[in-house]
Amino acid sequence: MKVRPTYTDSDYKLAKEGCGDVHRKGILPLDKFSVHLSSVSSKRGSFINAIYLPSYTNRRAFIVTQYPPEEEAVDFLRLLNDHESDTVICMDPLKDIESSTTWLPTPSSSKVVVPLNVHYQSKAGTDVKSTKIHMVQNNSEEEAHSVTIIEPIVAMKTSGNPLDTSQLRSLVSVALSSENEKPITVVSKDGACLCGFFCAVHNVIQQINMDDCVDIFTAVRQLQVRRPEFCANFDEYGLIYRSVYDNIQSTTENIYSNQ
Repeated sequence: MKVRPTYTDSDYKLAKEGCGDVHRKGILPLDKFSVHLSSVSSKRGSFINAIYLPSYTNRRAFIVTQYPPEEEAVDFLRLLNDHESDTVICMDPLKDIESSTTWLPTPSSSKVVVPLNVHYQSKAGTDVKSTKIHMVQNNSEEEAHSVTIIEPIVAMKTSGNPLDTSQLRSLVSVALSSENEKPITVVSKDGACLCGFFCAVHNVIQQINMDDCVDIFTAVRQLQVRRPEFCANFDEYGLIYRSVYDNIQSTTENIYSNQ
C-alpha cells in the first residue's frame, strides 16, 4: 500500500468534467488510462467510467468498468460496440444486480436500449453462467455485434474460512481461453472491488504458463498504477496468492492423473 502511486485532482480532470455530480464521489478513471466512447447517441457524450488494463502479454487486454445505472445502460452497450469487446466477465451473479435488467434480455426476449436492440441468443452453464446476446443498431444494415456475458453462479467472497477460489478461477479460465485480441470487459459494482483481484490472478497465471515464474507483487503494482483502489485490503491481496496456489495444485493434480 505504501508504494501505490498517488494522484491529484488534475489527473482526473476529464473524468470530473464528464461524470456529473452522481459519480463524483465514486472511483473515477485516470485521464491517461480512460476509455472513451466514439459512437453518437442522442444527448449522450463520450465519457464512460472505464479504463484499460494490461494482461501479461497485451497492454489493452481488459476494459474495467462498473455496472451501469438504468440511465447509463446505453453507454455500457456503446462501450462494447465501440471497442469491439465480445466478452463481458461480471464479478457478481447478475441476479444480484438490479440494474442489469435494463440492458440484459431474459430468455427468448429482446431489449430496446435506444438506439440499440439487444436480442437474447442462448445460455449455458457449468462452473459459471454464460449468456450470449447480440446487438444491432436501429435501422442499421451493419452486422450484429455478438457478446458473451460470463457471471459466477454464486457471489464470490474475499474473506472467511475456508476460502473457495473455484468461481474466480473458472472466470479466469474463460479469459485465458479467449483466442482473439479484442479487449475483455470486466465489471463490478464500483469498477475496482474484485476487478483488480481478477485481473491480477489472470496475469499471474498467464506469467506462470508462459515463463514458469511468478511475481504477484509486481502484477498488483502494475494494476494499481492504473487504478490505485485495486486490491486495497489485505484479504483481497491474500486471496490472489490463494487462488494462484489453488490453480497450481489443480493443474499439478490433472497432470499426474493423466499419466
